[in-house]
Amino acid sequence: MPPVPAPPAYVESDAPTGYEVSLHGVQGFDIGHLNRVDGWRPSFGLALASVRPNALPTVDLTLGFRSNRPRRPWFRAGATQILASLDRIALTAEVYQDTHTPDGWKIGDRENDAWLFLTRTDLRNYYGAEGARFSASTSDLRTLGFSLALLTEKNRSRQQDGFVTLTTLFGDDEDFRPNPPVDEGRLTSATIAARVLTASTQSPSLRVPGWNLAAELERGGEALGGDLSFWRGMLHLRRYNRLSERHWLNARVYLSGPVAGTASLPRQRFTYLGGPGSLPGFDTLVLEGDRAVLGTAEYTYQLPTTSWSAPVFLLWQLEIFSDVGNAVDASDRVQLYSKLHWDAGIGVSGVTVLGYLGVFVSQRLSHFDERSDGPRALFRLGRSF
Repeated sequence: MPPVPAPPAYVESDAPTGYEVSLHGVQGFDIGHLNRVDGWRPSFGLALASVRPNALPTVDLTLGFRSNRPRRPWFRAGATQILASLDRIALTAEVYQDTHTPDGWKIGDRENDAWLFLTRTDLRNYYGAEGARFSASTSDLRTLGFSLALLTEKNRSRQQDGFVTLTTLFGDDEDFRPNPPVDEGRLTSATIAARVLTASTQSPSLRVPGWNLAAELERGGEALGGDLSFWRGMLHLRRYNRLSERHWLNARVYLSGPVAGTASLPRQRFTYLGGPGSLPGFDTLVLEGDRAVLGTAEYTYQLPTTSWSAPVFLLWQLEIFSDVGNAVDASDRVQLYSKLHWDAGIGVSGVTVLGYLGVFVSQRLSHFDERSDGPRALFRLGRSF
């Protein structure tokens, strides 16, 4: 038998190049998200995915409409290049005219949409941002990750405004909670971030115990061409412990505030606590300040699937939790730890055919002299941490 010829050697430069077009949503149109500043935010967008990401950048373009401000469309345009020769470092550049929130670390877009549409409660605050951002980051597949980001943007305060939600059909058309102002001007900053991830909580049935640490150091100032000068630090530490097959004990600590002698932070870098995602036993974002501390302890027990739970939850668990935290501004920083706010709660959560769902009741354990001190019922579409 004659020898089988060896296949030709693969040469990356001979691989095809070009782009594949991927439309957002349905034929490029997305109903978008909503907030009490912009109202409804439908959009049209597309992504140009490089056939060879190592050779050509991936491009994403989105143009959107704001029902509360129809003459002020929003847009985002970005490009990402993967450097395979440098351990898959990703270089990203984007320009935007949009509405930003300082509360994305607690509540995601989809969950906030549900709260706003179903209960007319917005769980986040907002400010206008128009500018550009450049970043370099290591691969998300690594246990240890780093990123460097440079941004320059004009920030503006935004007013809340009413719009139609589900509650409007039932006669509930009350005004939204006021949106706080920010320090207007050009904010230019450099941020160094680090991440250590040894845990996995994406799949409730395949959770892996371990650590999740995120830290940031941001420098903003006139030396970089901005109007606002500050140093900001942030630390978010999470620990997931498996006690046995069905029992877990998890905890987190979050710290944020000015560092390196900075007296105070601009208001767009404030931390807001209260409500789902932070202190669920308290009013929504009732605590605010440039210095914040938050701690959570959570016990979970994986419940057996029964004939009556299966139609709702594919997998589900009992959760018992307690939170402690506070947020103060520069004038009250001595009270950050001396006047902590406490709550505790219980509920069930799990995986449904539509994703994560949690239903809880939380009761504050401090500051009973304040209004709305009774137990609070809430739902979650994402884990607290």
